[in-house]
Amino acid sequence: MYPDAPRVAVGAVVIHRDKVLLVLRNQAPAKGLWAIPGGSVEL
Repeated sequence: MYPDAPRVAVGAVVIHRDKVLLVLRNQAPAKGLWAIPGGSVEL
């Protein structure tokens, strides 16, 4: 159920001049929805 190597999930909320940076997801899950930028790091 869990991967052999641990992974760390990261996300960033970037605010500039009262605006928030969002990215349009291109992969499942949530493909086509807006989200905060992020990803994962394999340890």
